[in-house]
Amino acid sequence: MTTLAESLLTFQKHPTHHSEVFRLLIGHSLWYVPSREGQPLLQQIENENHLHIYSSNEHLIEHNHSEIGSVEFTSKWLFANLPAVDSIVIDGHTQHALQIPANLFPSLTRMNRAQKIEGILAAQSNDDNFMAALKDFDAYYLPLVQDSNGQNHVALAPDNQQRALVAVFTAEDAAQRFMQAATEKLNNLQMDIVTGEKLFHHLDLLPLDGMVLNCYGPTIPVAINKPTISTLAAFNRP
Repeated sequence: MTTLAESLLTFQKHPTHHSEVFRLLIGHSLWYVPSREGQPLLQQIENENHLHIYSSNEHLIEHNHSEIGSVEFTSKWLFANLPAVDSIVIDGHTQHALQIPANLFPSLTRMNRAQKIEGILAAQSNDDNFMAALKDFDAYYLPLVQDSNGQNHVALAPDNQQRALVAVFTAEDAAQRFMQAATEKLNNLQMDIVTGEKLFHHLDLLPLDGMVLNCYGPTIPVAINKPTISTLAAFNRP
């Protein structure tokens, strides 16, 4: 099995979009933060603060003074509760070290939230909890194509049955895969980030056959038909 360190080294040798790296980081279950008396420590350099996190306690011990302890956090909690710092440093002083600047934190936290909705989509229970989760998700990526008159239109997912299925994505890496595949076919392609409430209300008004979530992966694509979109548009949490 490929380790996190090996994967980060591969990304260094073959640069990719940051969202691919973020999915990898969020998939790592536990992180360790240097601490003193049980309180997490930040590194201060001049006027900047940096949060160092380690993928294993062994890495933390090896690269910190002996009096420094550690506190453990799950990925889900840590990336949902990032402190106001200038960067996050992953496994500092190792060969595979990575620094994430603060301007990319919103992308990182959206990827973290996407994990929950992607798990729910994989289950496809179609009960009220399923419907509520889809409606409540606040960061769908919706590709738009601008015509010669400056009007934006939703982009369609590829379909061998020639159905009008809107392409929608739960995470930035999934959206990037579509962007790369569609760049030569679609001009003036841009990506909007919308709430579930806005998405389903808008799609319900269009003459469509449905939508496809993550048509190019990395998760298994999920199709939702037009009647379900209409139900979602009208759905209110019980």
